[in-house]
Amino acid sequence: MYKSFLLSFTTFIFIVTMYSQEKSTSYSSMKQAYDDIVNSPTIEKCEEFKRLYPESKYKDVVNRIYDSLMEVKSFYDVVRSHDLQKIKAFAEKPTLYVDNNLKQEYYQLMVRHEKISKKIVANNFFNKPVDEMLNNDSLDVITIAEIMLKKLNSIRTKYGLNQLKMDYALSLESYVHAREMCINDFFSHTDPKRGPMEERLKKTMPSNVTAFGENIALNSMSINFTFDKWLKSPGHRYNILLPSYKFAGFGVYCCGKYTVYYVNAFAN
Repeated sequence: MYKSFLLSFTTFIFIVTMYSQEKSTSYSSMKQAYDDIVNSPTIEKCEEFKRLYPESKYKDVVNRIYDSLMEVKSFYDVVRSHDLQKIKAFAEKPTLYVDNNLKQEYYQLMVRHEKISKKIVANNFFNKPVDEMLNNDSLDVITIAEIMLKKLNSIRTKYGLNQLKMDYALSLESYVHAREMCINDFFSHTDPKRGPMEERLKKTMPSNVTAFGENIALNSMSINFTFDKWLKSPGHRYNILLPSYKFAGFGVYCCGKYTVYYVNAFAN
């Protein structure tokens, strides 16, 4: 009887120990998954966490992160559609995680683009100073982005490379980065407030897009001049001629007379 009791007690201790270890391992895995979301949030990570740990004490935080990511994704999907009415509808809807001023600003940029793009006739804008075209209202920043895409693809064609597709969400981020460099007086791929290049660009694209690049320039000259300078720089040339890239975005911002910030983003 004593042996039977001892065996039962030993079995009980073993089960409790195994349960405690399993519970500890489960908590450790959950905490690791949570920390990963906080440090590098993605929609997929949040969805997996919610599926695996529906009653976690972190669920409210994860839900807020998930909601913010979904709202940002919806915004850039609307921008990518290049549909004025969809952009207007999103701009008029209050959002918690997307800057309402940015939505309104982009809607106004699109309104101006719609007006100007209809008036454009065949012309060589490649050699004209960009600040003059912006200041004289002859072109808008979105049309200039489309002209820069033509220039980029003409270079890639010359080298037998694939044509890149315009991504208007990448172009919006490129415009914002050019604007922020002007307003906050810095010249770098890392925005002191909004983060490094890959982090900025990744949020604009679908999750299956994982490779990014960026060229920046500061001058008052033409699109041709800017691309010629980039092609003479090994790092910038590498981005322009990388065969694996599929998407491109462009942003320009006039920072006073004779000063224009240029940004060309790439993604695959």
